Amino acid sequence: MVEPAHRELLQQAVEHRHRGELDTARRVCKQVLSEDKTNAEARYVLATVEGQAGNLAESETQIRQAILSQPEQALFHACLGKTLSLKGHLDAADAAYQKALALDPELAVSHNGLGEVMGQRGDLAKARAAFILAIDKDPDLAAAHRNLGTCLVQMGDRAGSIDSFKKALELNSSDAGAWHSLAAVYNLGGHTDQAVECLKRVLEFNPRDVKALNNLATTFMNRSDMRQAYAYLMKVIKLAPEYAAPFNNIGKILHAMCRFDRAEASFLRAIDLKPDFPDAYANLGFVYQSQGKLDAARKAHERALEHVSDHPIALSGLASLCEIMGQYEEGLEYLGPIIQRPEMDASCVVSYAQLIRGLDRQKEAIAALTKRLEQKPLSHDGKVQIMFALGDLYDDLGKYDFAFENYQKGNDAKGVSFDTAEFAAIVDNILAAFSADAIGKLPRSTNDSSRPVFVLGMPRAGKSLLEQIVASHPAVYGAGELDILGRLAMQAGAASGVDMPYPACVDRMTSAGLDKLANEYLNELGHAEEGIRYVTDTMPMNFMHIGLIELMLPNARIIHCRRNPMDTAISCYAKNFLDPTLAFTYKLKNLKAYMEQYGRFMAQWKDVVNLKILEVDYESLVVNTETEVRRIIDFLELEWSDDCLRFFEESIPTTASAKMIRKPLHDKEIGRHKHYEKQFGPVFS
Repeated sequence: MVEPAHRELLQQAVEHRHRGELDTARRVCKQVLSEDKTNAEARYVLATVEGQAGNLAESETQIRQAILSQPEQALFHACLGKTLSLKGHLDAADAAYQKALALDPELAVSHNGLGEVMGQRGDLAKARAAFILAIDKDPDLAAAHRNLGTCLVQMGDRAGSIDSFKKALELNSSDAGAWHSLAAVYNLGGHTDQAVECLKRVLEFNPRDVKALNNLATTFMNRSDMRQAYAYLMKVIKLAPEYAAPFNNIGKILHAMCRFDRAEASFLRAIDLKPDFPDAYANLGFVYQSQGKLDAARKAHERALEHVSDHPIALSGLASLCEIMGQYEEGLEYLGPIIQRPEMDASCVVSYAQLIRGLDRQKEAIAALTKRLEQKPLSHDGKVQIMFALGDLYDDLGKYDFAFENYQKGNDAKGVSFDTAEFAAIVDNILAAFSADAIGKLPRSTNDSSRPVFVLGMPRAGKSLLEQIVASHPAVYGAGELDILGRLAMQAGAASGVDMPYPACVDRMTSAGLDKLANEYLNELGHAEEGIRYVTDTMPMNFMHIGLIELMLPNARIIHCRRNPMDTAISCYAKNFLDPTLAFTYKLKNLKAYMEQYGRFMAQWKDVVNLKILEVDYESLVVNTETEVRRIIDFLELEWSDDCLRFFEESIPTTASAKMIRKPLHDKEIGRHKHYEKQFGPVFS
């Protein structure tokens, strides 16, 4: 018989537990037990507190002692089942729930618990039946509605899952798990506004909920709003510096922005915090792949598979490596065991399509992608990936209207805007700061390094190709797209002790300040080892800062990659760019406006700077390869190396960090815009 005073205290403990005040709840339970060691109800409540705190061993100890005191109490056996289920002891959990039901067949929490066990075993049909039975026994059991929603998501019934989660929240509006799950379903369908609302509701109850903050960041990443995503991730790291998930997300953002070294460091930090984090290993593999470190990429993907044998991102990565090497059949072997799963990650299906595309089986690839596009669930980002892949396949087949339709759908779905007026104002300010009258009066750095070679121009103008060619020379290191110069531009005023933003600070900069910027650039550029004379930086947007390059690094060289403007436009539009700084490529009118501003930059730089600049046309490089390559090597004042003409051969070492080209050059991309005159002509004419 429980004393009334003790019963009241235990009720208080339950209320504290519901509010997440676990230390207080635990203290109240122990107070009751100090006065009555045989109080089974106090041990039951304490077991639920310890279970919520993650102390499963202590939770099991307490509930077993409660059962010893009252073996006929069905609720105690159900609590034991929950604890064992959380520990992964599914058979023992099943037995505990069955014992509870033998004592009380109407106990809804036992049916709900059995459903959880079935779900962990992968038997979704039985799990769904158990959750429905639990709801039938107790329609107000919020946990059963939430679990049914989770089960329905896994079974592909997204609409049904939303209804179940909403019902759970009607019964318990403070159920953070249900809000998280509902947000996840909305994210799967690309309904990011609703997902944000759900997660902000969680933060109303607990502003320090790091899972909600991290998931908010993921949601903003899904809508390509990397700035807000990054801000939320910084909050998470400040609150929980040992939480691995935000470092994984930051790595993904940095990778999308081609900041490979920083992305690598972020993924490694996530792995350091959580060594069994397969997503981080797989994402790290793609960073290595982007840098041309194929052996390291393979090892990272294989580490992911050590933890989850069918991890979709890792399998997609290994298949992608095979595609790069032209090993299409081997790549298909990686994906074969999982490709028929209806819920398969879009990255795997896209990799599968790319592999069979390499075998000239485009129609089969289109069928696979279309089938996956019609299946559920599929993330918003997954839909975008598939649309761009379909565009490429229809382009291969000469079905250009279908190709453009898919490129357009993919770009429109990103939902990110680009302010052409704002960009034009930025261009005006930079060009005014480096006008013909101004630039001659500006100070220069005393740094005489000639190590940097800036390979720049519009995206998709041939920079990666050119980098792979020159990086095949033993005296050149290809560093890829580096964000160093853009970041230093924002620090230009501070380096000279001027509290003014760039480019307003330009006429206040000092030689000492420019020396500081130059030294910082060279330190980050690295590769000053013996035998390396040049390091290439292929960040395309560096064309905005050629004036600053002249002041910082007057002995640097620039290779300006040019391409037919219309071919450049279609190549940009048909590329699934994730970096928000490339959002101008998502709309044709914005793309045209950006290219016009790029033209203004290059025209002025040609007139006002004294840097060594070589202009290389993509078309000439493809058609007259040896002549153009020799011209480039002469410009760099290097001895000739035949490797620069054999850059695509697997036996030729190259430090180029972009996806490696393994075939001789061809002219397929020249004049590509002619196939899209109907769509591009009205905008670019």
